[in-house]
Amino acid sequence: MKGLNFYKKINIVVGWIVFAIALLSYTATMEKSGSFWDCGEFIPVASKLQIAHPPGAPFFSIVGRVLSVFTEADSPQAAIMINFLSALSTAFVSLFCFWIITSIGRKIVVKGEEDYSMPNILAIVGAGIVGALAVTYADSVWFSAVEGEVYALSFFFMTFVAWAAIKWEEDDRPNADKWMVLIAFMIGLSTGVHLLSLLALPFVGCIIFYKKFKFTWWGLIVSVGLSFGIVIFVMEGVIVGIPRILTQFELLLVNGMGMGFNSGVWLGIVCIIAALLAALYYSIVKNKYYLNLVIVSFIVLLIGYSSYMIVPIRAVANPPINMNRPTDVF
Repeated sequence: MKGLNFYKKINIVVGWIVFAIALLSYTATMEKSGSFWDCGEFIPVASKLQIAHPPGAPFFSIVGRVLSVFTEADSPQAAIMINFLSALSTAFVSLFCFWIITSIGRKIVVKGEEDYSMPNILAIVGAGIVGALAVTYADSVWFSAVEGEVYALSFFFMTFVAWAAIKWEEDDRPNADKWMVLIAFMIGLSTGVHLLSLLALPFVGCIIFYKKFKFTWWGLIVSVGLSFGIVIFVMEGVIVGIPRILTQFELLLVNGMGMGFNSGVWLGIVCIIAALLAALYYSIVKNKYYLNLVIVSFIVLLIGYSSYMIVPIRAVANPPINMNRPTDVF
């Protein structure tokens, strides 16, 4: 195992060196103010927790607000910090791309302990460096890495999910499925940035298929199809579906029964939580492992998605930027 341990140390150290190179490049070239498009909206929105154009990018705003706290009030430094958020996010993209490439390269090159020779390690790590830096300096990546927009943070979530799926595939411990729960949570958070990150889910589906099932073309097609089905479920069943459910509760209690405004929303939230807890209890009592994994993953996805609560809360406060004034569930 000596060769494996040496490889792991080299892989970690070189990965963080790639991260440092990317972060230095992006920080040295990033905007000092706002670019002339949506950045001019997202920077003041994030710095003051205001409401951006639909769907609002609430998690991006929350993280940007945290960074802007470390600047002087109402100063141009807020723009620099939120631009830096993009630079930092994309530097992590380079790091995860490096580790994804070296993980795949190791599967190709290494067949046994004796294959952890210095030439093979250099080949694997070298491939990771070339691939990661190619991503670092790709035009579309570099442009989004130096300005205050949602794409850089969304790209971070996409590559993190892909990297976590590979970590799950390599983990043979009994509790390896914790990676799947983490992936679900990150997908939930990513919905509060941009839906681009959902495109990592078909990759996750392929990884699950290759690890758990014997390869057939039909099986691969089914796994990819199910993965895209999950993408549609998150988009329509969670992001759009939950507000739609809460809307029906609100219509029933306010219009139908004359109860107070938002009473239906709170009842709907309580009913959803109760249903999830009942399903979770059933999976534990009946020892249904995979049902339990699905329910837990769905719960943490909803916890990540809950960043959208900030949209109506801040809309009611009526900040200067309040796109469409989304003050209620409708």
